[in-house]
Amino acid sequence: MTREPMDDLDRLYARLAPVELPAGFVAEVMAQVRRQQTRQQLLAWCWLVVDFLAALVLIWSAFVIGRLLAVGTFDPGAASVLLDPELMLAAPDLWVLAVVELAPIVAVLTLVAAAGLVAVATRSLLAGMSRRVGLA
Repeated sequence: MTREPMDDLDRLYARLAPVELPAGFVAEVMAQVRRQQTRQQLLAWCWLVVDFLAALVLIWSAFVIGRLLAVGTFDPGAASVLLDPELMLAAPDLWVLAVVELAPIVAVLTLVAAAGLVAVATRSLLAGMSRRVGLA
């Protein structure tokens, strides 16, 4: 290994004297790290609670939709008529009105919203955990 000759910048760096750390510097840095770690743990717990509650709502809304479709007013004959593509294209406004009247729209919207919230919360939890272990 060859050593290159020192240039002006190397000579300037060589003249620099080591600097002492300010009093309490290490303690302050460690306190900031501890606060950040506590904040990240609190955020992870919050996302975990949101994820759990959204999963419960998802389970409940899936149960309600299943129950409504099994014993509700949704007639199997109506399902075949509603899924007829010719009817959809012939009278789309009447078709949408029939779907709204027959299908459990509130339960379906709740199901979709809960599924989206579960997806967002789970992704946030996984992203936080991957940052924590240094994968991201």
